[in-house]
Amino acid sequence: SRIANTPPDLTAQEIWVNIRLLPLLAQELVIKKILLRGSSIKVTRNSEGKFEFAGLNGILIRKNKLEENFFKSIKLGLVPQLVIQNGRVQFFDYYNNPDPTTVLLANLNASIKKLITAPTFSFIFRGEVVNEYRESSFSISGKLQDPSGGFDFRHLSIDGHISAEDIEFDTIRPYIKYSDALDSSPLAISTNSDFSWGLDRRLNLSGDFKYHPIVKQKEPSLQSSINSRQGKLDYKIQWANEILDIKEASFQSGDIQLNGSGQIREVSSTDPKISFFLKSSDLPVKRLGGYTPFKKIPESVELIRKKLGMGYVKIESLNFDGTLSQLNQLEKNSNLGMLSGEIELRKVNWDLPFVKLRKIGGTFKFNEGRGDIRIEKARCKGLPNVMLTGTILNVINRPRGDLKLEGSLPLKDMKEILVQKYSDPSF
Repeated sequence: SRIANTPPDLTAQEIWVNIRLLPLLAQELVIKKILLRGSSIKVTRNSEGKFEFAGLNGILIRKNKLEENFFKSIKLGLVPQLVIQNGRVQFFDYYNNPDPTTVLLANLNASIKKLITAPTFSFIFRGEVVNEYRESSFSISGKLQDPSGGFDFRHLSIDGHISAEDIEFDTIRPYIKYSDALDSSPLAISTNSDFSWGLDRRLNLSGDFKYHPIVKQKEPSLQSSINSRQGKLDYKIQWANEILDIKEASFQSGDIQLNGSGQIREVSSTDPKISFFLKSSDLPVKRLGGYTPFKKIPESVELIRKKLGMGYVKIESLNFDGTLSQLNQLEKNSNLGMLSGEIELRKVNWDLPFVKLRKIGGTFKFNEGRGDIRIEKARCKGLPNVMLTGTILNVINRPRGDLKLEGSLPLKDMKEILVQKYSDPSF
């Protein structure tokens, strides 16, 4: 039903049904093919999270009675097929949002067909997402199978592929948890991914996501800024119950690359438990805060930049085991204990109470809030002709040095530096 004098919520330019005639004599309706051309439907999710298919609500309310009487008389033919041509879907989402999120799908073309030799349905959906700046194409294809030979959604397994090109991320941002890890500025995303859902109720996903900023015509922008806001994620994950298992992940943005794996537990909670392993390519210290996902931990990044000043770091191994809130507040000493790993240092600085190291080449190892630096070579501020090697222990809390100095310096200058720089009683 619909309000008087308003356009219908469900329309179609043409509906064509191909049925078998002989089964009608036995009061059975055997459908071979259904064609919908130029169809349009309005779908709404209300404030309680329930879906309403406008124009079909009356049917859905009387579902049990229809199943008992009408659907028992319908049988799918040997090669049943549903075809949609030039369809259109309007989706309005009021759930947790008084101003609804609106998604418009246009130029929908779909086909669902039963295979002759197996209880399997092949399907393909193609269409466009109408964005603010452009129309973006997408395609979903795959196979549905019910081992029992029927079509019971509780027993279905699915294998498929999805591809999409330059869809505005704001369109789907409300439906992706922790999407704030990406830049909040307008982004376009593309994907080529495989998915499967089995009887074990595990969702498997693998493939890639690419994203880049949406730049309006005549909008000035620096190329370096654009490069830091575009990237690619190759991934392989499994989602079962409350556990998201990230089996493989490789992220590239500009001239940096991160590789790793991890797990998110209690996914639906406000503060899920997170563990991960990570390694990286060379990361420029000065530009570290300009890359995703480092933008989301600005305090921690700024602390690193102030401490190291310049040069490059390379994550050989980085392990974290804690909660999302702890990850977002790594600048707190109590949360540093959640991290462990090894970082290669190249041409970075580090000021200690008893020595100011410059252009360090070495390794920083840390675990449970304690960190040690093994120095392969470093310069010292005020000692331009001296090279240092050795170890700095417990560099984060109470640093102690075991250093070897090699080089030459006039005795007068050495005495002046030692008196001025290292007269601290703690040294």
